[in-house]
Amino acid sequence: SRSMKRRIILAVSIAIAACMTACNQPEAPSAEPVLPSGTGPVAPVAPDTQTVPPSEEPVSGKQATIYRDKWGVPHIYADTDAAAAFGLGYAQAEDRLTDIYANARIATGTAAEAFGEGDVRTDFAMQLVRNADVARQSSEEAPDYLRELLENFAAGINEYVSQHPEKKPDWAIQFEPWHSTAIGRAMIMRWPLGTIFDDLGNKKKRDPVGRSNQWAVSPKRTATGGAILLTDPHVEWEGMQVFYEARVHGNKLHMNGFFLVGSPMLGFGHSNHVGWAPTTGGPDTSDVFEVKIDMADLLKPKYEIDGQWHEFKTGQMKVAVKGGETKTQPRFETELGPVFDVDLENKIAYIGASPYFGDAGLFEQTYRMLLAKNTDEFYDAVGMNALMEQNIMFADTSGNIQYVRNGRTPVRNREFDWNAPVPASSTSIWNDIHPIADLVQIKNPEQGYMQNCNISPDNMMKNSPLTPD
Repeated sequence: SRSMKRRIILAVSIAIAACMTACNQPEAPSAEPVLPSGTGPVAPVAPDTQTVPPSEEPVSGKQATIYRDKWGVPHIYADTDAAAAFGLGYAQAEDRLTDIYANARIATGTAAEAFGEGDVRTDFAMQLVRNADVARQSSEEAPDYLRELLENFAAGINEYVSQHPEKKPDWAIQFEPWHSTAIGRAMIMRWPLGTIFDDLGNKKKRDPVGRSNQWAVSPKRTATGGAILLTDPHVEWEGMQVFYEARVHGNKLHMNGFFLVGSPMLGFGHSNHVGWAPTTGGPDTSDVFEVKIDMADLLKPKYEIDGQWHEFKTGQMKVAVKGGETKTQPRFETELGPVFDVDLENKIAYIGASPYFGDAGLFEQTYRMLLAKNTDEFYDAVGMNALMEQNIMFADTSGNIQYVRNGRTPVRNREFDWNAPVPASSTSIWNDIHPIADLVQIKNPEQGYMQNCNISPDNMMKNSPLTPD
């Protein structure tokens, strides 16, 4: 409930042993993405799936079957990935319909219209980074096999609503396929936006966003002879970080773990071959540049870089507010990113810059992570650098354990202090990100284990080789 204000910690654990719970699951097909069969939404799941106790026969739709175990967790089986996505959308709607619509509101920058003044700042932030626009375009340009997953997931949600119209809140918006991309990207944006606001405050020490734990143990230290991996995110009872547990089995995709509500792609958990565990932490991925401005002509405001003046791309952001007046703010955009703050007295604008702002590759990367058959293939998928800055541990059924301090990290000039605003110039502006090979990482440490609870990599194990130098 959004009305709950008390903050409590939710600890969720996933243990992945040698068989990775795949002993009784079908073998995953080739990791090469291909277009799933079928071109439209699959047939609806039967309407009484919500009332199936474990002691009774599962209810089947024409192409998907939803079991619920004694804890109510859905186990979804289908012959195609599209049908599995439809079943997941239906199950999520059955369990968390209000949260689906709330997340869609947050991701599209329209939450204040439904919930009031408290969401105005978030709405402006989502509009400033054009979350809805980037997500919509990315979904339209996505490969057919990803677009079909998004379309069928949305169709599953809307099918449940058509069967239970009384469950739909009056403030809900029609859920569309691209909303899943917007929700995933909104979650990603928490990290670069947080870093930018830190830089604006000239903060030299950054506290992690959230708390969490992870550890991995190699076969040489386990009684089972297989790798063991655990993730323990600490989240509140409110907001996007309240995940949804499910097990979903299609043709290629086998997803076991926790999903963002409103998304058909696994956030963390395991496939039939590889499991992964995230904790908050990671490299500095975003910056603030300062530029001189000329506001003499308010219709054509300008900014200066290396003695050259450029016109801002201007616009206006609007946020409707429940029970109040619509609020507006100007938008100033540059080649580096949008303006986050302006010092009119000193004629300086502060531009937020992040390689995440133009990226929406999260679903493509997650899809490849799910098809990986070992840690090497998983590592290659993580190399797309679409996940937010995180400590990522992963393990496979062959017993390998691996770690990457993940994030879209700019290739910066080290002469500058990047914990505070940096004057924009040809010597400071970055144009590329580090490949995954440049990031802090280790595979199969000789210690036979590693752990991270939002700490520096040099404390992840005894005599850690991951030192600051």
